[in-house]
Amino acid sequence: MSAPSGVFEWIEFPEGRARFCGGVRGADQAGHEVFAVEIAGESYYGEISSVWPDDCHFNLRIDSFGHSRIENVGMPVREGSPFIKKFPSADVELIKSLILRLIETFWRRAERPFVMEMDDVDEFRGKVEFAEGWVLLSNEASSE
Repeated sequence: MSAPSGVFEWIEFPEGRARFCGGVRGADQAGHEVFAVEIAGESYYGEISSVWPDDCHFNLRIDSFGHSRIENVGMPVREGSPFIKKFPSADVELIKSLILRLIETFWRRAERPFVMEMDDVDEFRGKVEFAEGWVLLSNEASSE
């Protein structure tokens, strides 16, 4: 793994690369915290959010992934959308792995993306959830 020089730089892992992109005004004109994963030489974008089970602790949730352009984040992940990539299950496992490795990279660092910011009271509990329907599955073989 390459050492990240900044929060928004690509991080190289043996199986691929990923990065945080920061806050973006999405297709729905709302703000979204965005990350990217590169699959077969193409970058795809997704939304990550914090989930607060109580007032002091939070976990992270992957809300969506597969947007072909960063400004499309915020559009629903639906079958037939020309802006959402469908992935074979083997690629989905790779994508999950890269997302989890990206989060692990910044979990204990002083410099973190906004979605992972902590202070003396708030604490990331380490759990990462994948929302129902966060990615579209295809029936094709892996891109590897």
